[in-house]
Amino acid sequence: MKKILLFTSLVAIASTAFADVSVTFTTKDFGSGKQENQTMYIKGDNLAISEKNNIQQPDMIFKSTAKEAVAIDHSRREYFVMNKETMQKIGGQMSAAMKQMQAQMATMPPEQRRMMESMMSGKLGNMGAAQKAKIEVRKTGETDKIDGKPVVKYEIVKNGRKTTEYWVTPISNVKNGQQVYTAFSSLGSFMSDLIDSMKDFPLASSIETPFSEFTSINGIPVLTRQFDQNGKVTQETRFGEIVEAQFAMSSFEPPAGYKANNPTQF
Repeated sequence: MKKILLFTSLVAIASTAFADVSVTFTTKDFGSGKQENQTMYIKGDNLAISEKNNIQQPDMIFKSTAKEAVAIDHSRREYFVMNKETMQKIGGQMSAAMKQMQAQMATMPPEQRRMMESMMSGKLGNMGAAQKAKIEVRKTGETDKIDGKPVVKYEIVKNGRKTTEYWVTPISNVKNGQQVYTAFSSLGSFMSDLIDSMKDFPLASSIETPFSEFTSINGIPVLTRQFDQNGKVTQETRFGEIVEAQFAMSSFEPPAGYKANNPTQF
């Protein structure tokens, strides 16, 4: 009898530990005034994000073990796979194209060249060699309570400018918190590695990498705010409901009938 009870308890614990979960987020854009929901679905090492809140229509799939992400375009019924090799190729191609453009500009009359440089600087920023942005994660010590949970504020400072603000609660305060945190951290590490692999891409330092700071934040962000160059809040995202469920592995693959698109072929 004791063995049966022990076995039953272990099964219950295992079922809880490996339960699939969905997490809902609500994002408000202060520029447009629009508010949108999106859902993240987590199954083991697999993660899918859907803006339609439908696991059958994911917009992005991440496979931690395979170290790849799949971006899906439902309007074109296409998808493309992002991994380190792919991003290195894209970075190399973009760098070569930029060098060719700069060589052509060197042959232009001075006035025309200055005009082109001014236009391109405004649209593309620094077109020289990529420089890795200096990113700082600061735990401020400022505390509050959001949705009944104690939180502490973290600030993300990029090249001296505050870009993001996280109000973080301990993992233990969130249902399935460790599972959710692990998913966030894995995705963040993957995105950071992708950007690091694009060392030849002139604009690599300007690319935003969502979730990349989670390896430095010990907790779950209940509230996230994005800031513009003037320190004004542009977006606010709230961490919503977590629901346990069971998802088929096929839900973490591109929809049937969708065509693979090679992003390295321009």
